Amino acid sequence: MSGVRVPHRPPLLRNMNTLKTFKRILRDYGLYEWRLELHDYPTHWLGITNFTLAKITLLKNYVENGNPESVKDTFLHEVAHALTGPDHDSRWEAACARIGCTAQITRNNAWI
Repeated sequence: MSGVRVPHRPPLLRNMNTLKTFKRILRDYGLYEWRLELHDYPTHWLGITNFTLAKITLLKNYVENGNPESVKDTFLHEVAHALTGPDHDSRWEAACARIGCTAQITRNNAWI
């Protein structure tokens, strides 16, 4: 078989590159005090914004195995919350449009 082989990227490396990109996005939107974490405990959400701790948390398995564009969209969904607050209101929808996410709400079981 001929052709170019693309090496498999282990999840950890993919996570590190993804996290670097996402941290840059936080800085780009002036969210300098905000941090990003991955979690692996069972939950019904893919991402969540904690305003008290200035933290966005994403489901680790989703970041490792989900469609990269979908994962980025989920992250940007949470960035829009960090910029506008917890509600899915017109301000949040406008922020989603401005930063380039779909403004869809997705539950954990929907991405598999």
